[in-house]
Amino acid sequence: MTRAAQQAPPAERRPSLDSLTGLRFLAAMAVVLSHFTETGLVQVDSWVVNALDSGRTAVSLFFVLSGFVLAYNYRELAGRVPRWNFYVARLARIYPVVLLGIAIGALGVVYAWTRPNLLLSWFALESADLGLLASLGAQLTMTTGWLPFAALNQPWNGPAWSISCEMFFYALFPLLIIWFRRWSRPTVAVAALTVWVAQGLWIAVLTHYVPANRGGFLIAQFPLTHLAEFVLGIAAWRLWSGNPIDRRIRGIALAGTMAALVTIALWAPISPAYWPMTPLFALLVVLLAARGKARSWLALPVMLLLGEASYSLYLLHLPLVRVYEMVGVPPGPAGWVVMAATVLISVVVFTWYEAPLRRFIRRRLARPTPTAMTTREVAGS
Repeated sequence: MTRAAQQAPPAERRPSLDSLTGLRFLAAMAVVLSHFTETGLVQVDSWVVNALDSGRTAVSLFFVLSGFVLAYNYRELAGRVPRWNFYVARLARIYPVVLLGIAIGALGVVYAWTRPNLLLSWFALESADLGLLASLGAQLTMTTGWLPFAALNQPWNGPAWSISCEMFFYALFPLLIIWFRRWSRPTVAVAALTVWVAQGLWIAVLTHYVPANRGGFLIAQFPLTHLAEFVLGIAAWRLWSGNPIDRRIRGIALAGTMAALVTIALWAPISPAYWPMTPLFALLVVLLAARGKARSWLALPVMLLLGEASYSLYLLHLPLVRVYEMVGVPPGPAGWVVMAATVLISVVVFTWYEAPLRRFIRRRLARPTPTAMTTREVAGS
């Protein structure tokens, strides 16, 4: 360690955003419930899955959360070494569970290898060929979201497409945070509105002028399409910047935001639903963050643990579903049992695999800096 680093003042401890950590678990469970229902392991009324848009709106909430919390924790990010440590921290958080998801997903790939009907229904593959190797390469390099072919982005671990988006966002974040930090609040608001409107126009073009088999992918999974959600998360932090919000005003705004989100989810006036929801997600995140140390059921110890394990839950649940299908878990009560078991598995993975490996990678690869940038990671920081 350098002399400057040894003499550095203690790292700033920013207040943890515990309510956002609990919110992450709810978002992850929306995706899990959708996939367990779509695969037939559990049965819920169709309107529930439709309201969740098969989990797609929850993933957009993840992207907004990611932008907000990264801006909150790395608001002063600048300089070569801090940027290096930022990227190390992102890799340490993401990659160990990516590899575990591929390993579990390999069980399903091997099982379906000699079963063409399963290859087609599970992975959109008509036969086991070099496409599986290409798909594996995309999974290992976290690029599946850039490939508009189901046969390449569905094998091994389908939900990993969102990791392609996150890695893209992480690459841009050091530049984005400099811009948003320098801009005035009115400029930030105009920029956020412009990006959101541009996303809507892009979606409209894809819907009307691109064949459905390609346009649907570009709307649902393409990283460039979802950049607006990450940007709105950063903008939400910059517009709020930790300023207190009157408790009564916050309560009224929170109730109105939730009512608007539920109305859009049930009514679905615009498709995809995540587009009109994104600004509301940004407002929801600010209102929950502004609670500070005020009590919230989202910040209960059990919700904090489940929220911290939500990344493992999100990335491992579908490979585990294939295992459940392989061993013949019947739909109905047994499906609910294995879904609960999946949540418990995510807690175990977080406690004994994800968190220790994250610390190990950061210790080995991070470089000492005069001013430490790290804080407790919450809500996907």
